[in-house]
Amino acid sequence: MNPTARRLFPPARPTGARPARPIRTATPRLLALPLGLLLAALSGPLAAQPVESLERLRQVATDFLLQQFSDRPDTEVRIEHIDPRLRLAECPAPPEAFLPHGRTSGNTLTVGVRCTGGAPWTVYLPASVIQFADVVVTTRALARGATIQADAVRIERREISATTQAWFEAIEAVEGLETTRPIQPGTVLAENQLKAADLVRRREPVTLLSGSNTFQVRVRGTALQNGALGDRIRVRNESSRRELEGVITGPGEVRIM
Repeated sequence: MNPTARRLFPPARPTGARPARPIRTATPRLLALPLGLLLAALSGPLAAQPVESLERLRQVATDFLLQQFSDRPDTEVRIEHIDPRLRLAECPAPPEAFLPHGRTSGNTLTVGVRCTGGAPWTVYLPASVIQFADVVVTTRALARGATIQADAVRIERREISATTQAWFEAIEAVEGLETTRPIQPGTVLAENQLKAADLVRRREPVTLLSGSNTFQVRVRGTALQNGALGDRIRVRNESSRRELEGVITGPGEVRIM
């Protein structure tokens, strides 16, 4: 037999001989742990780190905005949303709030909350500043040109944050005023919806006054324009047929200028 063949193909092991042991590699004990225990062991130090309370963030922002808008009576502040997944390092001192764009006259804004100690951070939260007031509200539909009576209105507490016109807070302030447009029931009355009632109407007879407090002349005239108390209108003197200007001083009365 060729000697080379003997080296390449050693003789078969005799029957009944013990099998050779498999070669084992050394496995670190940590890698032999179940996956769940491994992740817990690695994340334990991070999970134990204190995180900032989301409720404290909300309270700091709310208190700050209430102070900023303390000049507005009956005001509520709402922090719209804080992501519950937010994880910030716990601030060693109370966080401070600020307005990144300065105070705004609107009812929606952004408020910032920051920590300047420890591991500094800043977060921005959307907020709403909501104002309420006791206002005059209509109890029934009113046509254009209707005169406001006491039984046509009542006082209700309403949100007026988005109201751009001045509103009324007393029924006495609107009694006797006229509507400038149709108004639906439950409407908060605003200045641009009302005007002073006309005391003089076009083509109706009026009394024309002239002279001083000690001596007055009264003549019959005709109004050429509608007008409320204090309005300047054109009138005609029915005796002379002249057109004049005067100021309305009362129902059906015009003082000639």
